[in-house]
Amino acid sequence: MIEIGRNKGLLHPETIKCSQELDVIMNQFQNLKPN
Repeated sequence: MIEIGRNKGLLHPETIKCSQELDVIMNQFQNLKPN
């Protein structure tokens, strides 16, 4: 995501899509961890 943002810009649709996908993965991971 960082490389896409650097190459295409932070507001490019591909960067935003990648960021949203990463958010989903991070939320799933957070739900796996014990509190």
